[in-house]
Order: sequence, then C-alpha cells, then structure tokens
Amino acid sequence: MRTSFFAAGLKKMRNAAFTTVEMLIVVMVISILAMIVVPKYLNASNDARDSALMSDLQAMRTQIQIYKAHHMGKGPEYDEYGVLDTDNYIKRLTGKTTNSGKLDPDGEMGPYLDTWPENPFAPTATAANITFGESRSTPRDNSTGWYVSLTTGIIYPNTIKGALNLPTPGNSDASDQPYNGRG
Repeated sequence: MRTSFFAAGLKKMRNAAFTTVEMLIVVMVISILAMIVVPKYLNASNDARDSALMSDLQAMRTQIQIYKAHHMGKGPEYDEYGVLDTDNYIKRLTGKTTNSGKLDPDGEMGPYLDTWPENPFAPTATAANITFGESRSTPRDNSTGWYVSLTTGIIYPNTIKGALNLPTPGNSDASDQPYNGRG
C-alpha cells in the first residue's frame, strides 16, 4: 500500500519535532541570557546620561569662567550695570555681548555656548531651566535642570539622581559637591 506524500511528511515531522523538555531548556537558556544582558543595557543607559551630564557641566563651568574673564570678573547673572539679571543668564552665554555685559547682536564677546544644554536626569519640561539661589549647594528637587548659586556663581545639576561629584572651581570640599545618584 502506498502512503501519500502528505502522510509521509507528517510522519517525518513528528519524528523531527522538539520535545517539551527540549523547549523548556531553550526557554531557560534564553531567560538566563536576558537576565545577564538587560541589566547591563540599563546601566549603559545611565552611564551615558552620567557622561553627558558631566560633559555639559564641565563645558558650562569652563565657559562661565571665560565669560567672567572677558567681563571683568562679572558673571552672566549680572547686566552691564552690575545689577542682578537672572532672566538673561542663558542669553548672555548663548548670544553676543559687549565687554560690559550688555546683550548686543553685534557685540564683540560670545557666544560662549552654541545652545543651552538640558540636564539628562531632569524632567523634559524643565531640563533646560535654571533656579537661582543663595545656597552654596543645589536643592536637588527636580524643579529645574540646573541651579546657580548666587553666592559662588557656580552652576550645579538640580536633580535627585545623576548629579555627579565634579570638583567645583577653587573648591576641594566634597560636602559642597552635588549628590552622586549612584550612592
């Protein structure tokens, strides 16, 4: 008796299929690999944000120091008359000014930054905003991406996590440093 081509194929498939135990072993191996790879991927993402924050913070601090050198020691938080003007802080760093600090599109100073960076750990809506205050350290409340101490003129990340312990210019006191989100 001749079997049909289709019936012969079914017999071969039954013999060639994986058993339940083999399938369980494959699923377990894939699960173990996922448990190893996924945490490393998540850490890589946080490490990238840490690196971006550190790079942006160092660039901003350096450019603020250059701004002060060009403007007779006066920081970007002050207008051309030496009056506190926090509303134009970002404009003074991303635009052009005269050597007195007056905003002027034809000014000979600046721009010091091409764009104002966002804090990668802050909520998107406030990541580029700045809080100004008298305290020497950031409030760490996520209300804005950045905090500028009007006492020292130093800029800090204003986030609960990801604020790196970077040395502040002229200060080696670690207690005055921003919080390290990994601790």
